[in-house]
Amino acid sequence: MCVCAGGVWFSQVTDIVDFIGAPWASALFHDKFPAFREALVGLVQEVGGGTPQMDAYEAMHTVSEVQDSVIDFVRTHMSELIAYNIPLAA
Repeated sequence: MCVCAGGVWFSQVTDIVDFIGAPWASALFHDKFPAFREALVGLVQEVGGGTPQMDAYEAMHTVSEVQDSVIDFVRTHMSELIAYNIPLAA
């Protein structure tokens, strides 16, 4: 299985250091990211009812909540995450 991140398929990565050093990955190395990730996992479990299968409404609501959380994280840490663009209103 191939996974895509930053617009690049992992199967196409020839230099892992360059890949994870790219601007898109800067949030992964932010000192607050591990706590943010844990909060997202908790949010998905809470919104999705803690089950791996969700109905369409739960899935859309979960995606919306995760998107809002990511935007808030980037907005809060804008000065360190200069490679990210966020919508003016979300």
